[in-house]
Amino acid sequence: MSYLDPLAEALFRGRAYAEAADALHRKHHDGLPVTAMARAHNMRSSVQAQLATGTVDGYVLVDKHLWSGRVEVVSEALQHYLLKARNALPFEASPQGDLFDGIAELPAGVGPLLLLLYTFSADNLTFATAPVERGRRNGRIRYALLDLPTEVGKWSAHDVSDLPPFDQGSPDDFGDLSYDVQFLEADQDGYE
Repeated sequence: MSYLDPLAEALFRGRAYAEAADALHRKHHDGLPVTAMARAHNMRSSVQAQLATGTVDGYVLVDKHLWSGRVEVVSEALQHYLLKARNALPFEASPQGDLFDGIAELPAGVGPLLLLLYTFSADNLTFATAPVERGRRNGRIRYALLDLPTEVGKWSAHDVSDLPPFDQGSPDDFGDLSYDVQFLEADQDGYE
């Protein structure tokens, strides 16, 4: 059993919740899907709710930025994680120049911040970690990679009880805000 098992299960359950929300939306709106952004935020909101209600053993939700959809947790071992889609990494890894004009605070007494990078395939979830420094630039929180990602494990949806099968016909937006990267890069160029 891995210390990341509870988070992996929460992400699978979050993905299932987002699929159910999309199905309900299609039912009420002539078969039209929710936006990729809505699917991603529904998944993140579900993960946040699972953490907030104590159903994810060994992790506490950092609630400072809940409104923005950020899923930030601290483990019982005081490791600090920020969940982020792996496909958003190019933004974090891109040259930032003068990245920070201020420091963003971390929770007191916890270890350094690690991105917990996730990638979904049809039936699997893969995690990697990467240490980052967090700061502020133009009033917004930004992250700078301190080292390359390290693969830490792979999980199967088949190992999560009572989980509906992933609809193979639906688009997999759980690269999670894959379209964000272009907006974030545009923001970097001053298009706010």
